Amino acid sequence: MSAGQHSVYDLIHLDHSYHYAAAAGLSAAVLTLAGLAIRSKANLKLEADEVLPDGRWTFFNTMVEFLAYFRKLLQDMIGQDGEKYLPIVFGTFLLILTNNLSGFIPGLISPSENLINNLSMALFVFLAYQFFGLKEHGLHYFKQFTGGLPPKGYGLGVSIVLSVVAVMVFFIEVIGHIVRPFSLSLRLWGTVTGDHALLSVATGVMPLVLPMLAMILGLLVSVVQALVFSLLSTVYIKLAVSHDH
Repeated sequence: MSAGQHSVYDLIHLDHSYHYAAAAGLSAAVLTLAGLAIRSKANLKLEADEVLPDGRWTFFNTMVEFLAYFRKLLQDMIGQDGEKYLPIVFGTFLLILTNNLSGFIPGLISPSENLINNLSMALFVFLAYQFFGLKEHGLHYFKQFTGGLPPKGYGLGVSIVLSVVAVMVFFIEVIGHIVRPFSLSLRLWGTVTGDHALLSVATGVMPLVLPMLAMILGLLVSVVQALVFSLLSTVYIKLAVSHDH
């Protein structure tokens, strides 16, 4: 659903320019309440010394499985210290997934349809991994931007040439880093917007069968796009904190 087209925000007479901001706030509120509920249940299980999960599918079990997946992902990609980045990577995944799925609920809109909202999340990831890189390496972090050039132990002439190359590589790397948040946000915006447009067209062509197929595809795309955003965020963090440079 697009903003301003018979959404709940129209019912409360909220200005159109604030629809996506309100939708993003609603997603954050839902996740906060869900997080508090999960934490409360986890504490009860710890107090009762319950180690085994429930024998049926529950929202709590689903979140535990997602959490275990991202913990293993970070440990495999970054190392044992990777778990400390779990709140950002897993939190980003949940927020984007909630934003994507909210567009399938009648009366609500998807914040992921708004490019500014996506860009703000991508900029947060950008600033976060830059901070982690500086925290891990100090000012030596910026040597990653030169590809490790110029190396020591070469003559003056070679060092001068490599220094010039290092400056060129530095500016290329800076441009590459600047492009990253725009790439993340555009990928998410384009996919979600296109998916919702496909659902609208399918509804007009064949109101029963095609919308169901489009919705199933849309649900899959919503999960995949949230996962891709999180995976790329993990890669950027790994590159920033890695010592293999």
